[in-house]
Amino acid sequence: MNGDLKHAHDRCQYQLMIEQLSLFKEQRLSLGLLVSRLKGLASTLELAPPSWKDEFTNHWGTLEIVYAMALNRAERVAGDSHSEVILSKEERSLVLSSINNLRRLIPLVSGSV
Repeated sequence: MNGDLKHAHDRCQYQLMIEQLSLFKEQRLSLGLLVSRLKGLASTLELAPPSWKDEFTNHWGTLEIVYAMALNRAERVAGDSHSEVILSKEERSLVLSSINNLRRLIPLVSGSV
């Protein structure tokens, strides 16, 4: 893939990341799907600087950990691994903080790619 195509591809991935974060905030996307989709989108980036990837992974990792903990708790309570997770007040706060950090982080590279 040449440089121009890589730039275009990455811009598209960043835009899709922002859309996924918006869908979650609008309660139109579950936390589990958000975690999965962000991971997939980030894994295909061609030109993101390593420092950006590290910071992204840090904030994304918080989402993944909160989801895993809530899912584990839901499985123990409901015995159903497909039930929607219910987040505690503290977990919601962590998730919203991570989402806000990701939204601030994404434009830092999408505008320069």
